[in-house]
Amino acid sequence: METAKQAVDNANDDLTKAQQDAKAAQDKLTADQNTAQGKQQAAQSAKEAMEQAKAKLDALKNGTASESDPVAQQAPAKVPAGFAEGMAGYVLGGTNTQGNIDYARKVLTDNGFDPDAVNSIGNIGITIGKDGKYEYIFHYKDNFKDDNQKDQDTEVNFDGDKLELTTEQKQEVTSFVANIVNRIRQNIQSQPNGKKYSLGFLKVSPYATQLGEKIVDSAYNHGWNKAIETAKTGSPHNLNGLKEAANQAGVNTQFVGENMSSGLLFRLNDANKRNSLSMAEIKESLYITIMSMMYSDNNGGKPGFGGHTTAFLNDPQEGNNNFNYITKDPKVNQYLAVSFNDNDGSIHFNFISDANATSEVKAKLAQGATTPGVDQQSSASQDDIKSAQDEYNQKKTASDKAEHDAQDASETVENDQAEVKTASDAVTTAQQKLDSAKKKAQTAQEAVTTKQREVTDAQAKANATQGQVNEKKAALDAAGKSKDDQAKELNQAKADLQTAQQTLAADQKDQKTKQQAAQNVQSALKKAQETLTAKKSALDNAKKELLSAQDQLNQLEGNKLKNSLAMQLFAQSYAKFAAAIPGEISNLSARVEKLQKKLSNDQAALKDSQKVLATKKTELDAAKAALVKTTSDTTIADLKAQLQKDQQQLAQDQATLAKYQQAVKDDLAAFARLQPETTGSQTTDQTIGETGENGSEKVTTQGQKVAGTTTVYRPTNGVAATVAFPVATANSSIAHQQAPSVVISHKAQSRLPQTGDSHNLTALLGLGLAGLAASFGLARKRED
Repeated sequence: METAKQAVDNANDDLTKAQQDAKAAQDKLTADQNTAQGKQQAAQSAKEAMEQAKAKLDALKNGTASESDPVAQQAPAKVPAGFAEGMAGYVLGGTNTQGNIDYARKVLTDNGFDPDAVNSIGNIGITIGKDGKYEYIFHYKDNFKDDNQKDQDTEVNFDGDKLELTTEQKQEVTSFVANIVNRIRQNIQSQPNGKKYSLGFLKVSPYATQLGEKIVDSAYNHGWNKAIETAKTGSPHNLNGLKEAANQAGVNTQFVGENMSSGLLFRLNDANKRNSLSMAEIKESLYITIMSMMYSDNNGGKPGFGGHTTAFLNDPQEGNNNFNYITKDPKVNQYLAVSFNDNDGSIHFNFISDANATSEVKAKLAQGATTPGVDQQSSASQDDIKSAQDEYNQKKTASDKAEHDAQDASETVENDQAEVKTASDAVTTAQQKLDSAKKKAQTAQEAVTTKQREVTDAQAKANATQGQVNEKKAALDAAGKSKDDQAKELNQAKADLQTAQQTLAADQKDQKTKQQAAQNVQSALKKAQETLTAKKSALDNAKKELLSAQDQLNQLEGNKLKNSLAMQLFAQSYAKFAAAIPGEISNLSARVEKLQKKLSNDQAALKDSQKVLATKKTELDAAKAALVKTTSDTTIADLKAQLQKDQQQLAQDQATLAKYQQAVKDDLAAFARLQPETTGSQTTDQTIGETGENGSEKVTTQGQKVAGTTTVYRPTNGVAATVAFPVATANSSIAHQQAPSVVISHKAQSRLPQTGDSHNLTALLGLGLAGLAASFGLARKRED
């Protein structure tokens, strides 16, 4: 009990400590949430300051150009802030990260394109419509603006797939492309992380345009099969042919950069291939192609970066043993040449470095060279741009730090929340332990109370038992008997009881036998009644036959036969037979009535015997119970006296039972003598006129048949014949008196008047008497 109380105290202490820890964790969480909120507000303020600095920088870079540069007004090609983060993680020839994809989608959206409509064929931004015709990839949804009436009115014709541009138009188109690419390069070349994603700017010149057309024609229009080579190498570019053609011209380079498109979108869209395009349509097609290659170059034209991106930017990075830059020295001149293949209408953007070119080639390339998109930004000083860039970089760094601090504070809050939960769980656990300890203490107290009550009850019971022991001991001492004497008397009482049990079992067995004998008597009585009924029926039939015979006799001619010896003998025999029948039936009926009465008395006696037997069994059960209780409730002397009375009563019951058993045996013996004579399913009584050994029939006590004979005359020839009659016997010795034979000669033969047939009357009467005798067994002597 003390241990349980100590457990409750310990649990209380643990709960108090857990509650204190939970409160401290909650206080810390509240404080850190306030701190995190302040840091988030600071990060938001730093981000707004960074965006303002970026807006100022963009205004200096693009705002002036938009006023003085018509190309910038037509094709803005905006580069949103965060290019470094957007490009981070991309490796040439690898896959785009989610950050790459998200930034590319943002650029397309900011420039009015639909990033979900991007799907390129042949590395250009086009798609195939439901009608099988080409459709613009962006469905004309872009930020291209052509307010130049001259461009809208100027049509350029096609000769087959050859675009018939003039020299001035070729130079204008090349400058238009260089302007867009250079402005994109300028926006990303100075990044806060200091990493270089683009080096130098593109120049254009009349000779560079001519050189581009020359090397493209040499590489692609003299035995090059683009489809076959693409199937073999996976690339449509003939890089070796470009290099050889450039070197023959004196460029002496190891690599000529190239982006290639299948053609101008406005013509590709027309299934019939339009015969002409306006300069506005040509420029918009080129603008869409550039933006698609820059920001929809991921895995078959989806938003993201690719090899076309790095080629346009002259990105100095290398990956998977390949590269797209033409020089890593920003001071080396980079020339752009845009040409249209006369054979298939494809567009080629070629990038040529003059680093190793001959002096003559360098001079030709430099003649009339310009840097579109960069030269036009002369109204804004480079110092202002640099100052704005530095300010933006500082704001960007501060914003990044504030964002990082806010993130750390947010993580701290999350950790505090986890600690609060842990502390709360600890409080719950401590409370559960306290509740459990209290419950165990209560259970222990209840157990103590129960044990105390059990001890009290046990002591009271022990005291009561001791009192009983003392009383028994005093009783034994008063009787003056030793323990050995008492044990001997008890053993003797047990032996006497066992003897009484054995006697009762024997009586029960005799009772069962007596009951079976009574059932046998009842069955025999039933059979005797059936026999009596059969006898009466046979008598009635015999009477009917006798009346019929007398009628026939009266009809015979003459009355001499009536006075003949045969008729006298027949009359005498019948008189004797008829006189004996009533007495026989009367005796049999009396005997049956006597047996019925006897059976009724025996059944009553049997019921009385069963009642006595049940009473004795009850007394025996009481004696057993008394024996069990003798050692504590009675003395040995009382038990012996009771046992003597039981033995006397048992002797009387046995004598009564023996008397009933003898009566049943006598009844069975008497009834056996009344058994009917039956064998199997046939019953045949001895007939009048039977002759056996010494003139009588012998019947054995085993019911065997002994054959008898009678002599009759056949009516045809008067020859006497002996006919055998079987005899059925019962299980008693019975002697049959001989009846006189009846012999009728053939002279007594007569013809019946109603039929005219001759019948032997003697045979008729003999058979009738034989039937009567067989039915009743005349002159049989019975012994009761």
